[in-house]
Amino acid sequence: MRENIIQKRKISAAICEEWLERDKVLSGRQKDAIRQYVRMHTDKPEELYQIYHAMIRGENYKAETLEVLMEEGQPVIKIAGNEIRAAFEQLNDFVQKLILLTERTLPLGSVVEVDIRELKLETEKPVSSIKAVIVDRFMKKETEKQYVPYCGIIYPFGDSKKQLFFTEQAIHTVIHYGYTDRQEDAYVALIKREIIKKGYSSYSFAEAEDDKIRMLQSDINL
Repeated sequence: MRENIIQKRKISAAICEEWLERDKVLSGRQKDAIRQYVRMHTDKPEELYQIYHAMIRGENYKAETLEVLMEEGQPVIKIAGNEIRAAFEQLNDFVQKLILLTERTLPLGSVVEVDIRELKLETEKPVSSIKAVIVDRFMKKETEKQYVPYCGIIYPFGDSKKQLFFTEQAIHTVIHYGYTDRQEDAYVALIKREIIKKGYSSYSFAEAEDDKIRMLQSDINL
């Protein structure tokens, strides 16, 4: 497991470096702070989500190593003492990229407990979660710039016609971690590079996300 984390950090750092090399706005000190943050927070995007939601609400928020301040209605992000100022849309995109770089991607075959309440799914029985086996990731329609991080089939039924689409935030527990190797690492790195380069966005950050995700799985009866 330790070796796996080290490998993930190397991959995240490499993708981050490519992104920062293309950037023409951030200063050298700001880029150094971002590099350090990504190295230290692989698989730990929690405070980034807190910063993101504070920005959306227009509130000040101080996490352990990040801070967002609202000045005249515009957010300012502080990372390792470095202020990053830009238009709201640019900072929004900046935080989303950091989340993508630091957030885990579970391999195929992983079994997870998905929070039904997070997806706003209606159920016939009073349950708060279901188990799902991850069978696909990073699904996106050709005509859209948003992707769904995970697709699963409901355990133990395995009905491929009833697929469950969900985001990282809907995962309550990882019950079984699927098979992973260097090919898996290379694939995830390739997809994340593509997402950053083309400016795609996860449904985790979509407006009215609940309605869109629910529409995708409207034929599921639980």
